[in-house]
Amino acid sequence: MPYPAICVVHVLLPPRHFAAMAESTEDRFRLSDPKWNYREEFYGYDPALREWLLIGTFWYPSLPPEIQEKLRAEGYPELKSLAARHGLPVWDGSWLEAFTGLKPKPLPEGWRNWPDFRTSGFPAKYPGRPISEVIAEWSR
Repeated sequence: MPYPAICVVHVLLPPRHFAAMAESTEDRFRLSDPKWNYREEFYGYDPALREWLLIGTFWYPSLPPEIQEKLRAEGYPELKSLAARHGLPVWDGSWLEAFTGLKPKPLPEGWRNWPDFRTSGFPAKYPGRPISEVIAEWSR
């Protein structure tokens, strides 16, 4: 479909930890991502629907160390600069809190003892099933 306008959103993802659990189950897992990651999201404007549609994403999951260092030093200021050119805020934690009133919550106590689903018995419990499928099943 030809879009009259296309928007690219630049996303800089800092190193982080995730902790998750599924309601009504004992399954808990964590995921550590020690690298800086960069993602671009592409949106096309559909005049008939009068809304932006996600066309796709391009993700750089494992950048070379020199690029990771550049992102660490220059990434956030670059995102601020891109946003400022269009009079927009950077969608960071401060923006989320101001916009929604939501504050980040600390990870639950003992989360470091939860299994990492990539290296623990988590895959053994659900053999041959991708984590996304298991999580989708939990959320039904």
